[in-house]
Amino acid sequence: MVDVFISYKQEEREAVQIIAVALADLKLEVWFDTKLRAGGAFDEEIAAALRDAKAVLVCWTPAAVRSEWVRGEATEGLNTARLAACFLQPTNLVPPFNLTHAENLSAWASQADDPAWLKVLDRIGELVDRPGLATYQAVMRPGASIQEMRAWVAANGADPLVETVWARIALIEGEDQRARFEREKAEARADAERRKAKNHAAWRASAACAIPCASAAALPC
Repeated sequence: MVDVFISYKQEEREAVQIIAVALADLKLEVWFDTKLRAGGAFDEEIAAALRDAKAVLVCWTPAAVRSEWVRGEATEGLNTARLAACFLQPTNLVPPFNLTHAENLSAWASQADDPAWLKVLDRIGELVDRPGLATYQAVMRPGASIQEMRAWVAANGADPLVETVWARIALIEGEDQRARFEREKAEARADAERRKAKNHAAWRASAACAIPCASAAALPC
């Protein structure tokens, strides 16, 4: 399944390529068309990717606002609560897209610690169930403490980036700690899976409760 579908105007393909590479480096499955939008088969490919994506990242520019394709994709993201948005150029958004906050990446040059970029990652992380995306760079920065790294892996044991963080810890502490690292990795992953299972069970219980409640509400007094 696609993690992030990127919607944009073709004129901005070079800037979008930079965004796509940055997201892929964070082990996200990214889809964006690098071809001209023409032909029924390709239209179907776009529709399938848009439908299956967990997050729809719309890159707004004045040309994108005028594009029926981009507005249509943004509408799909908005209507299904999967929309994330950013500006590649200063842009006046039209309703209803002006009601969704868009981060300003018009001056972004791939800085991993850029505040606007981190907010984009925070929103995408929320949508793809990877809450550690926005804080990953902070724990991997030069000078980050092992305590910070361990806190991150404890909170994000199931994240695909966790192996990279563990490798950084191993490099700092020494290879003789490998066995302990393997045990702690397994424990962190197990804790993350237990939390996810608990949250899922709570959601199912809530949904099951809502069905009879809704039925009861429909009965006449």
